[in-house]
Amino acid sequence: MSDADDTYSGMVADAVRERAGASRYEPEVRRPLVIDGVIRPTKLEDLEAADLLHLRAIFAERLEKHLADRERAVERALVRDAASGEILYRLYTWNHGAAYLFDAARVRLVAHATQHTIEVWSTAQRPLFYEMDLALARPDHGLRQPLAFEHWNEGAWDEVIDEQPGTVGSQPWLTDLLALDGP
Repeated sequence: MSDADDTYSGMVADAVRERAGASRYEPEVRRPLVIDGVIRPTKLEDLEAADLLHLRAIFAERLEKHLADRERAVERALVRDAASGEILYRLYTWNHGAAYLFDAARVRLVAHATQHTIEVWSTAQRPLFYEMDLALARPDHGLRQPLAFEHWNEGAWDEVIDEQPGTVGSQPWLTDLLALDGP
């Protein structure tokens, strides 16, 4: 990343932190997460087999070009169960707040972001979003791309409270477009 990218990223991170609201929400069952294993791949050889499956679902034949584009600043992070160390998710980000969170065991999109904010699709996501916000609040996660899962955003959760999983926002479109496993 360039100095300008670092400055922009810092400004966005500040804005994300300032936007975070107080919340009384706490999941019934906690599963603390740790974000680590951050890499900044620039070629296919930098990726593991699971990464290739996930990123090819997004970029298809454009993957190699996308990785090589320094303006994109692609990052991959592993999201682990803090107690067992098991990799639960793989998080892919790049400049301007794009993010895709995949189930580590299969090609299933769990969450998606544009402009640094993860889109709320279902109330079933809220415990995960709570844990992701906490994991991202730690200073040692290594991701440069600021993200907000907004577990605290009551308005976003109210909008989806009566919706069926797989029917809200970009989820059905992305699942179809990327030929992914369903919700």
